[in-house]
Amino acid sequence: MPLKPLQITKNVQTDDTRISPGAVVTYEQHSKTLLGVVLGEKAGKWLLTNQQGAEVSLPAARLALLPGKAPEGLTTANQRAAFLESLHTESQALANELDLEEVWSVLEGEVRETSPKEITEMIFNENSLAGHLAVRMALVDDTVYFKRKKTGFEPRPPETVEQLKRQVAVEKEKADRRETFLRAIVDRLKDPNAPLPGNLGFLEEIAAFGKSNEDSKETRLLLDEVIRQARVELPGRPEDKAFQLLVRLGCFRPDHNLLPFRLGRPITFSADETADAQQIAAQREAFDDARRTDFRSLLTITIDGAETRDFDDALSMERLASGYRIGIHISDVASFLSKNSPAVDAAFRRGTSVYCPDEQFPMLPPELSEKALSLVAGEPRATVSILLELDQSFEIVNRTIEPSIVQVTHRMTYDEADRLLFRESSAAGEEQYGTDLSDVRDSLTVLWEATCVSEVRRLQRGALQLNRRELTPYVLEDGRVALEDSNDDKPARKLISEMMILANETVALYGKTHRLPLIYRTQEPPDCDPEEATKHLAEGPAKEYLKRSVLKRSIISYEPAPHAGLGLDAYVQITSPIRRASDLINQRQLLSHLLEQRPRYTPQEIMELLAEIELGLEEASKIQRGRNRYWLLKYLQQEGLKELRGTVIKTDGPRPLAELELLHMLYPFHQAERRGKTSTSKPHQVGDVVRLRIDSIDPRNDTLVLREL
Repeated sequence: MPLKPLQITKNVQTDDTRISPGAVVTYEQHSKTLLGVVLGEKAGKWLLTNQQGAEVSLPAARLALLPGKAPEGLTTANQRAAFLESLHTESQALANELDLEEVWSVLEGEVRETSPKEITEMIFNENSLAGHLAVRMALVDDTVYFKRKKTGFEPRPPETVEQLKRQVAVEKEKADRRETFLRAIVDRLKDPNAPLPGNLGFLEEIAAFGKSNEDSKETRLLLDEVIRQARVELPGRPEDKAFQLLVRLGCFRPDHNLLPFRLGRPITFSADETADAQQIAAQREAFDDARRTDFRSLLTITIDGAETRDFDDALSMERLASGYRIGIHISDVASFLSKNSPAVDAAFRRGTSVYCPDEQFPMLPPELSEKALSLVAGEPRATVSILLELDQSFEIVNRTIEPSIVQVTHRMTYDEADRLLFRESSAAGEEQYGTDLSDVRDSLTVLWEATCVSEVRRLQRGALQLNRRELTPYVLEDGRVALEDSNDDKPARKLISEMMILANETVALYGKTHRLPLIYRTQEPPDCDPEEATKHLAEGPAKEYLKRSVLKRSIISYEPAPHAGLGLDAYVQITSPIRRASDLINQRQLLSHLLEQRPRYTPQEIMELLAEIELGLEEASKIQRGRNRYWLLKYLQQEGLKELRGTVIKTDGPRPLAELELLHMLYPFHQAERRGKTSTSKPHQVGDVVRLRIDSIDPRNDTLVLREL
């Protein structure tokens, strides 16, 4: 609309600044502008009816007088409120049409306070009640063109206006994105096939960290707005609400693992890492190396868990005139990952693979860990073979290490190997492989005999035999939790464990002989005899725990030294280069010395590499422990158990610690109250068996409250 030329005056002009009954005024309350009709004056304050129909009493300084008065005949509060509401609606409609930029352009450069009356007359050619209110409403809401002063408004300088306009544009874009995001969330909740917004990170932040995440107040307000607009009921704390919302959106599973997110550990591989892995997998140079011994004609076996997808070790057995030759064949990862690259950097960042009951997080991309580098049955693979020649008494008479090629003939699980080893119904196994398994049974039998002799040899040299049982939870297809006894005393598990110890010992002795820096693992003898220290305890969890407690910590060094716990003069770990970065480092060092007669790393470089992988190892340990505990607690919930039995293994902490009989898990408990001065109850002793009531379980928050009955 055309603007009337403004008559410039030095001071703000008004027709009448006196408040009287019937006058229409505005005031602000909680950042909201309200209208009122003045009723009268009492005790220095003005009594008025506001547009909500309420009577309020305010001082004159709180009120802004509008031109004109309310119509006569408004005798009730409801009538006055209706008039004010109608006036507000009319003025708001006018305010929405006002172009304050045009008004500002007329006043640009004038450094003075301008009244709403003046601007109203510029726009409407008169100072009407509705027009004046519209101008005031527009000016109060304006954040760009005018600066609010004591009674009027002052035009802002052009440079300030330009800056504020850019800021408003940014805020509008942000608000538009927010509104688009909210609509997408609501649509997705209504239709599971609707696309998801791509910026759900703030919900994951709340779910993982609750109030501790950055900008938590703003993100929690956005979460509340999402829930309000989606009209869903989500109980609990903000982190519980965010988690449940992500489940409903299909982003999380009900048992989603938040530990990697909390620790900042990547669970997938980037495009660069995947592409690098694919390129490495396509390499075949290692197979053409004439320095590799070809063992593809040997009967070679892998023995692992049923869910294993990355096979990094295999076994073979040959009968010799003087005895036997056992081959422990380790996937040659180092020859393929000889140089640093995105996939190698990813492995060193992770430090190790993580195996959880419901998912696996490999150290290397699956293209390598499950395919090109895995000892998959029927596929030729580059390996490092540790060869042990045994006499007829299964004593070691010679050890050699050779780069090699093998082709696994049989992939077996621990259970299958146990059944075959002890001749328990091999028909199913023979049907599976389509061949007579007598040769496989013969190999396993010799390997078992060698295992027993090797274990006795270590025990005679002071090795400790610890028998702690451990249950591993795993998730069935229907979502239920089952428990598997992963006790190393089972024959096939013990066989694999002892063969890996032999391989690791052989490499350590090679390193010791050639003064080769490796990641050696050493352990000093305990200060007391574990058997003597625990002779007062019956066989069971308390005795085993106390035995372990007197052992000294294992130490990592680049120089060989005895490992008392294993009964060995030197020990390294090299048998899992697909799963452990430290094993890959050792394998690189070993192959460099075998093939080039020089080490790849100096001791200082080895220590630097260990420091590089340390964080990843800590993360992996926390994830694996936490996830096992989660599923063990889920198992308790699933079974609806109310009581557990446990054996007290420690009493010197804030609460006694017990090994729970059903789960073989260590957990503190609240002791039963000892009531009465004459109570004969004694404090718990290590080895006591206690009955424990389950007061509460919350797997997602890692909470189990146990109280003694």
